[in-house]
Amino acid sequence: MERLGRRMTLGLYLIASGIFTYLFAVAVSLPAYVAAAIWMSFFALGAWGALYAYTPEAYPTQLRTTGMGAASGMTRIAGALAPTLGGYLLGVSMPLALTVFAAAYVLSGLAALSLPYETKGRPLADVVGELR
Repeated sequence: MERLGRRMTLGLYLIASGIFTYLFAVAVSLPAYVAAAIWMSFFALGAWGALYAYTPEAYPTQLRTTGMGAASGMTRIAGALAPTLGGYLLGVSMPLALTVFAAAYVLSGLAALSLPYETKGRPLADVVGELR
């Protein structure tokens, strides 16, 4: 994150998570399953690390805890809905279910890449000033 920046790391790791989730969905051999699962996990966990570094910096100091609380609440809602959607799609086909989640990763990565500013190496006051 200190080389590429938080926004770029987050976006690229989410997109890579989507790619490897899709490769996991279409794998046809045990080595392919294992390799795709390892890389999918690596990039998904890396994306979480970037997300937790970038998100608090995106809020002005006065709103930081409220913003993080709201973001955390949204993840809880998604965490409750995702298994239901996944279970339904799994009943149709496993590749379909994983492809939907892969697409969500890729769309999230593209959204992260389009965020308006980078916080790497900047005093927080400079970042907050851009929001005004």
